[in-house]
Amino acid sequence: MSRSVTAAGTSPRARLLDAAIDHFGRHGIGDTSLRGIAEAVGTSHRMLIYHFGSREGLLAEVTREVEARQRAR
Repeated sequence: MSRSVTAAGTSPRARLLDAAIDHFGRHGIGDTSLRGIAEAVGTSHRMLIYHFGSREGLLAEVTREVEARQRAR
């Protein structure tokens, strides 16, 4: 599931994932809708669906990434 990499060196998917992790870290996960999450991280819900499939897919990827970062420390 390779996505193109931008000139900044990170893919749009990676930037969205970082923004979601930051948002959830500050506000918690709660039961915010995918549209609400998208608005909070500055994108559209369709882009989150494109990159993660669903709200549950985004939450699963956030969980995997946070766990990977913790293991790396």
